[in-house]
Amino acid sequence: MVSAGGTRIIRNNGQFTGEEDCWSDSGGGISQYEALPNYQLIIGNLARPHRGTPDWSADASTQSPVAIYSTTGCGGWCAVGGTSVSSPTLAGITNAAGSFANRTSSELSKTYNWYKTPGLYRKYFYDVTKGNNGAPAKLGWDECTGLGSPRNLAGF
Repeated sequence: MVSAGGTRIIRNNGQFTGEEDCWSDSGGGISQYEALPNYQLIIGNLARPHRGTPDWSADASTQSPVAIYSTTGCGGWCAVGGTSVSSPTLAGITNAAGSFANRTSSELSKTYNWYKTPGLYRKYFYDVTKGNNGAPAKLGWDECTGLGSPRNLAGF
């Protein structure tokens, strides 16, 4: 299962600046129970001996909400945020790529392997290094945004 984290899209007068930061209300951390999976051995020094979350992140902030139309939820147009936005966004990115692995662990292995190769990692992910959710976003994988936000469908 992919663990979805949250970011905040940074805009200037409504225009995307190309930057994101860690959404302060997002979760993340090191599991107390789930063992470190093989695909996360690359971040084992950060998460050992348990699984680290999130894996990837996408916009989830209520400061950069997504507009939806719902006749039952809000009676028209409303703004939503949270992992209720980032989870389906990440699923949609993976599915739109059309070449996803048949098992989640295989898909995660592929993306964590990109992390080992800086050129691929920077090609496919935006490394979010600003903000915090109790744990700071930093260079590389972190408990705030995981590997960061997907930027290129070609690798998926």
